[in-house]
Amino acid sequence: MVSAADTDGDGTVSASELSSYLTANGGTSTEASTLFSSLSSDGTSSITSSDINEAVENMMSSYSTNSYTSISNLLANSGSMSTSSSGSTVSVSA
Repeated sequence: MVSAADTDGDGTVSASELSSYLTANGGTSTEASTLFSSLSSDGTSSITSSDINEAVENMMSSYSTNSYTSISNLLANSGSMSTSSSGSTVSVSA
């Protein structure tokens, strides 16, 4: 996303770059502002690839074991499946 929205080529995305990118792709300026605030957690005036990676890692780690178990059970009912106890490896075959 950084390269797609980075119009000045500095390797980061400013609030105005994100707003322009999102509104050109069906989003709103309010959504852009909310997203920017969420991704720029260190209070800087730009978003980096590291900010995005950190947000994704936080999102993935926020899933509870119960959610993982529910998803595992759902998938298990539709085919064969193997999982690790840590929840980091899932293999499904139909």
